[in-house]
Amino acid sequence: MRRKSGFTLIELLLAMGVLTLILSISAGVLLSVIRTAERRSALSQVERAGDFLMRVIEEDLRVAYSVDCVNSSGSTGSCGSTYNILRINDGETYQYIGRKIKNDVTCEDGSTVSNGYIYKTSNVSHLASGHSVDVSEKLTDDTQSGTNIQILSLSIVGGRPSGVTVGTTIVPSSCQSWNIQRSYSTFVTLRGTYQ
Repeated sequence: MRRKSGFTLIELLLAMGVLTLILSISAGVLLSVIRTAERRSALSQVERAGDFLMRVIEEDLRVAYSVDCVNSSGSTGSCGSTYNILRINDGETYQYIGRKIKNDVTCEDGSTVSNGYIYKTSNVSHLASGHSVDVSEKLTDDTQSGTNIQILSLSIVGGRPSGVTVGTTIVPSSCQSWNIQRSYSTFVTLRGTYQ
């Protein structure tokens, strides 16, 4: 009796089962690697934003002659929830650094969320809550793949020399679901206030 060459049905089913098992394990590992890479990318973006933001604020404060906390109409007051914009006088111009919220960030899934961002402007009319700042004035990325600035805290220490404490908390964009949060704080002595 001559045996036919080829595979039996049982051999084919067994091979398909082993192949399915190998592919499902490989797919799980691949998805895990992709998620880890996305998380690291989001963490890196938050850390870059925080480092950049603190560096820019520190550089501006070091050369300042005076600083004040102002509200959205430009009136000065004690730093806090109402007076939450930093006005920096470098001897020639005023720069304003504050936090605004962009309410119309559209995510990839079509949902709309809000992301906070930090801006720096010399135009006092840009401080009003209804006025959005130019893209060139934004210090942080408020897009769906950017960051969300949750807090900007300010504290001014008077005297000679004067100093400013600035703190912020940054998370990935509200479109992203990562549980990442970084807080940054710096104290800067204003060189222009030495006498």
